[in-house]
Parts: sequence; structure tokens; C-alpha cells
Amino acid sequence: MGSCWICEENERHAVGECEGAVAELETGWVRLHRRQRYRGQAFFVARECVREVYHLDTETRATHLAELAEVAAAIDSTFGPVKMNIESLGNGIPHLHWWLTPRYEDEPRLKSPIWENLDFLREMWTDTGWTDSMSLAQDAERLRSELARRGLVASFGWQGYPPLYRPRSGKRIRTIEKGASDASGV
Repeated sequence: MGSCWICEENERHAVGECEGAVAELETGWVRLHRRQRYRGQAFFVARECVREVYHLDTETRATHLAELAEVAAAIDSTFGPVKMNIESLGNGIPHLHWWLTPRYEDEPRLKSPIWENLDFLREMWTDTGWTDSMSLAQDAERLRSELARRGLVASFGWQGYPPLYRPRSGKRIRTIEKGASDASGV
């Protein structure tokens, strides 16, 4: 597919210039949504620039879906929602990425999709409602720690920290240094 906005964001993530960055896994990147209306809301973004999950080769697809499940479980364990919504849309940006949205008992419209929450939509449309950098970094660290507990991420693996290796596959996994930032939305 060539270069796209999400590919550019992945490149920024790889060098530590992406606010909300949590981890680089074998098949994709984990980062928190910059608007934490749904605390723990995150993206799992495919490393490969493909439009659909079935465009990944069979082995990569199996690994990607297994990592997606682990990221969702880590969010669930870290933030304690009553339900986890997982969706891949891509209508606006045709690069495979998953929205992982924890849902909580105290939400006014728990049984409705987030796309019916006019406050959330207004924030998206007007580019407002951003979570402060310190809170975002703290939540990213909490999620990173849970991923580490699950064997996906052990510690920071770049900028002077030792490289990380995924125990089952032996493939290197990098995580992003605290305090990195940029102004993009995914």
C-alpha cells in the first residue's frame, strides 16, 4: 500500500516520538488514545500496511490476533472495565488498526456504541478533550507493566536500555521511553 499516515505514526513510535506509546510487539504497535474518555482506550496498529486482517499472511495473522487478545486482556486487567469493545474500522485510514475500548459500569450509555456518545464525537471532531501528558504516561506505564507481566514486554528496550526479546519467539520487542510526545491522534 505504500506510505500512509499510520505508517508515519509507526515510524515516530519506533523512535520514541509518539505520545501515548506503550509497546512495539512482533506484529504491531500498542498506544493509548490521546483522549481517555474511556480510560485505557488504546490502539493496536499493524506493523504491515494492509487494509484488512485477512491480508496478512497466515502465520502473521495468527500472531497478530494472539497479540491483539493479549493486549485486550492486559487492558482489562489494568483498568478493570465491565466490557471490552474491539473493532477494526479503517474506513478513513486503510491501514489495519484495532480500537480497544474498555467500557465501565458508571457510563451513562454503557449499552450504546461509543460512536453514539456525542461528547466523545464532539471531542474527536473539534480536536479537544486530550488527556494531560502526565496521566497518559502513567497509564501507558501501567499497561506496559501488565504486558510485561504477560511476557510481552519486560522493560524499556531502547535509548540505552537493554534490548527485549519475546520469550516464545525470540524476536526483539522495543518499548518507548517515557515522556515522548507528538500531536497526532492515533
